[in-house]
Amino acid sequence: MGIVYNMLFGGAQKPINRDPKKVVAMPKPVIKAFDWLAERPMYEPLRALCRMESTFLKMDGKPFKDALIKCNSYESSELYLDGLHGTLFYSATPSKKFVLGIHGYRMNSISEFARYVPIYHDMGYNFLAIDNCGAGELEGEFVSFGVKESADAIRWAKLLVEKFGQDIEILIYGLSLGGATTLIACGDKNLPSQVRCAIVDSPYSSFRAEEDYILSLLKLPEAVYPVFFFIINYVFKKNTGLNLRDAAPIKAVKKALVPILFIHGEDDVFVPSKFSKELVRACGSQSQLELFDEASHCQSFHWEPERYTALIRSWAEKYM
Repeated sequence: MGIVYNMLFGGAQKPINRDPKKVVAMPKPVIKAFDWLAERPMYEPLRALCRMESTFLKMDGKPFKDALIKCNSYESSELYLDGLHGTLFYSATPSKKFVLGIHGYRMNSISEFARYVPIYHDMGYNFLAIDNCGAGELEGEFVSFGVKESADAIRWAKLLVEKFGQDIEILIYGLSLGGATTLIACGDKNLPSQVRCAIVDSPYSSFRAEEDYILSLLKLPEAVYPVFFFIINYVFKKNTGLNLRDAAPIKAVKKALVPILFIHGEDDVFVPSKFSKELVRACGSQSQLELFDEASHCQSFHWEPERYTALIRSWAEKYM
């Protein structure tokens, strides 16, 4: 239960760091150690987690530093909305097209999107990278797995319309928890009409399904899954007043109001690709699923950057 509880109350990455000089590459021996473990005969989920950790470590250092340098070269401003914080990166020339970026668990607006902002900037889009509750510059001790975050995302979209006009177009882009948040928002009747489409990378179908999956990795009997969920949800409701049963993108996509592109790595051992497959089948709007062989959690871009970028560009141009 400690693992699942930490998912809820473990917090997010802090603080926001936009100084490339403070980005330090992981020593190569550490990376080689994870690569070595990933090749050892042992419990397969552990091997897969070692592969994923190795991928994360390899993309730190110079690639992330270069991305930060690019982002820092763009004109930007800080936006605030009733205590919420976001960084708006402006396109090189005036544009009515906006991306609303929603980060994943234990990440923040800069750590998550520094690598992706340049893609959209090259397309001529403005990019608003927001911090969810408890992330970056925001206070907070809990993550609601899309329940509160989706309502906040809609408020951010409305703020963009208020500030930049009724004629703007918005694409919502979310990774992992941010992808699930995006899906819940896309099924909400309060979603502004200016939101034209969405792209989600590595989303889960529901908190309950993700929790059950993690418990299965621990080889616990299925009979205990409902007990774990009941206890976690009871504590969560007592602390937040929210219900984790509402953290269910699988229900929201049935009422989706905009076209959605799903992206997922087939080697994802944290949020398996089966979730995106289920979500596409349930989606009530135009949808498309793109799978990346051997890519781990939210690593499809790093596995095949040219294909990933082409998919984003094609989807955006089709609906924006």
